[in-house]
Amino acid sequence: EKKVGQGMGYVLDTNITYGKTVGMTQEFNIVRQLRPRLGKAVYHVSLNLPYEDSLSDKQFISLGMDYLKGIKTKNMSISILLPIG
Repeated sequence: EKKVGQGMGYVLDTNITYGKTVGMTQEFNIVRQLRPRLGKAVYHVSLNLPYEDSLSDKQFISLGMDYLKGIKTKNMSISILLPIG
């Protein structure tokens, strides 16, 4: 949220109410209550392409979703952000 607010990136896709940190924290806490065996509510992953490669936003979302399927995540809160620069 901080980097998006600073213009350093933007949200490509999310299934949470994206906005203020307080609101997102509340949503993560609700998920924790519903899924007590979850462990950590946030799992941060950085997917990077070689400098010379580029993907459209739609292709990058597809890459992110394929990655999440590959690590066997389901019914999780996600946000896919793309850094600028």
